[in-house]
Amino acid sequence: SVGIVLGAGPLNDGIGQTLNSEVTELRQEKDDLRAELGDAERGAEGRDDFDQATLAQVVDGRLSGRSVALVVLPQAEDDVATDIAETLEQSGATVTEPVELDPSWVSADAASSRAESGGSALQEMGLDAREGTPAVDDALTAILSGRADGSEVDEDARSRAWSRLTDADLVGGPSDLPSTSELVVVVGAPVSAESAAEDPAAEASTAAESWVRLSRTLDAGTSGAALAGRQRIVAPSRALRLR
Repeated sequence: SVGIVLGAGPLNDGIGQTLNSEVTELRQEKDDLRAELGDAERGAEGRDDFDQATLAQVVDGRLSGRSVALVVLPQAEDDVATDIAETLEQSGATVTEPVELDPSWVSADAASSRAESGGSALQEMGLDAREGTPAVDDALTAILSGRADGSEVDEDARSRAWSRLTDADLVGGPSDLPSTSELVVVVGAPVSAESAAEDPAAEASTAAESWVRLSRTLDAGTSGAALAGRQRIVAPSRALRLR
């Protein structure tokens, strides 16, 4: 009887006041976080509006008369590649149809077949494999640039080499041989390895290193290459995606 009386009286009042206080505090924190997120989103929108308004003036004529190839990595967002292509065109560049790379380009399971296809593509162009550089990276660079070792690569040879890569499902995009380009933009993407049996983080790191190595090979074999994409910034109370 005493327990019932206490539970329905002073103790109950104390517990109720404590819970009400905690709920009020949580409500205030939620309102503060919502306001912070709103400020951040308005800031991001403002930056995007400014970028859009000034973009044409900034890039106008910077790449007039230059040809640019787009190399799109697996899982790259379509709108990112589209935005990059539009910006390049605003700068006066001629942009070829995007070349889409398959995940097997860096997959450990496809290493043997990938090396064979890359080697065959190089042979079609009369080129030798270089030590320390994947054959497929060198082959793609020669196909896109139309040059290797300071000399031009025959178009028929480039076409046969391109067929080697497409037949192996390493590349997609253009059904015909891509036009040669002076510059290359590699459209980056998040690297994941969720299907890795043992160590997903290690596999993702290896894949990322392989994409960086490809970008460097393209840079060395052309008039210049850049790795571009969308940066994702994550803060404790919000997640923003900025271009």
